[in-house]
Amino acid sequence: MNLVEKTTHCLLTHLHPDHLDKEAENFLRSKRIPVICSIKDEATLRKKD
Repeated sequence: MNLVEKTTHCLLTHLHPDHLDKEAENFLRSKRIPVICSIKDEATLRKKD
């Protein structure tokens, strides 16, 4: 099992593509991994649901 597959939570520091791309979004969503982020990014991330 690779390291990414062991992910239990995600700390997202900002929304640049080098921190969150489509592949990462799909992975987090499919695994139902909780994402912790800045309050200023919360609304943007919720729109991605």
